[in-house]
Amino acid sequence: MVQTLVFGSAQADIIEPGLGSSFDGIDDLIFAGAGNDFIDLSTVDGNVRANAGSGDDILLVGSQNSIVGGPGNDQLFVVGNGGNTLTGGAGVDQFWVVNGEVPSTPNLTVITDYSLLEGDVIGIGLGGITPIDVVITESQNAGGAIVSVLGVDVALVAGVTAVDLAVIDGAGIGFNNSILIIPNAPVI
Repeated sequence: MVQTLVFGSAQADIIEPGLGSSFDGIDDLIFAGAGNDFIDLSTVDGNVRANAGSGDDILLVGSQNSIVGGPGNDQLFVVGNGGNTLTGGAGVDQFWVVNGEVPSTPNLTVITDYSLLEGDVIGIGLGGITPIDVVITESQNAGGAIVSVLGVDVALVAGVTAVDLAVIDGAGIGFNNSILIIPNAPVI
């Protein structure tokens, strides 16, 4: 397999494997450039490195990829089995670590630059889920907080503690405006 370089433009781009190029989504590099881009790597389990550049970008990722949203209010959706590295960049970013189904085995997606001060959120879109189904714990080895859904570790949020993401109140666990749970989320 040949590594392909994919370049976007200063406009809004749609980038996905197989759209008129040798871009197959395996060991490829993507530089989308400015603009509100849509990058679909949902079927890709192959060490793709993507930088969406500036703009309010939407990125769908499969497994084992490294994604940078760049400056702007980006939405990053993990659609595959995880194991990705996600960096939102400056702006209010959404890191959707579960979408439609929980991976069958733990395969942590690492969020490298989560910032509550910027207004970043971690999203969980799964039918029938409630806050009690989401557990946040300290990582014992990697430094950061682990987000588990229905008993499966799905994300390591680097540079924060479990206390940064969750607060305990009289009613049980509440989330510090950091975790979005959408119980009737559409499957992406």
